[in-house]
Amino acid sequence: MILFLQGASHAGKTTFAKHLARLTGASVVSLDLLKMGLIKSGNTDFSGLTPEDDEAIAERLWPIVREMARVADENGQSLIIEGVSLPVVEAGRFAHGLGKSRAAAFAIVFSEKYIRNHYELICQKASASERRVHQDPPALIDLLSDHASIRSDAINNGWTLLEIDSPDVWERKIGRQQDFPAEILKALAA
Repeated sequence: MILFLQGASHAGKTTFAKHLARLTGASVVSLDLLKMGLIKSGNTDFSGLTPEDDEAIAERLWPIVREMARVADENGQSLIIEGVSLPVVEAGRFAHGLGKSRAAAFAIVFSEKYIRNHYELICQKASASERRVHQDPPALIDLLSDHASIRSDAINNGWTLLEIDSPDVWERKIGRQQDFPAEILKALAA
């Protein structure tokens, strides 16, 4: 099973991927780690890019990530690929091409109400899974825009939404994987 996990910054993608990996034994590829490694390595395909150049990074990373997913699938390995730099259209097509028994695509988004009511909590938990060196908290308007954009892209491309509208829902869906399809957990653990 190949699981693509997209979402806006600070939505809990890395935390969710780690929980799923512990539960199922699947491997995790963090696109944030991959992009930073390529940028810092001086790789010419990534020279001149900054960590905020998500669209250009996604375009350059996708052929690598796609082939990693293809090799994992060919070898019968379960793989969770998570990150902002995951291109929704291309990853959705890839998952659809493999079929529901071999691939899935999920997006984690916060509702507008959740962002407005829990902005400080979101900022406090921003480094829950990874230390974000020299990064300021996101602006409220940016969070609202990013989550709305991811929601729209996910819906328009057939991704399954994990929509968070309260801290309890976050804990239930992300922390404990309740309401997460049992067949996907079983496939990841196979």
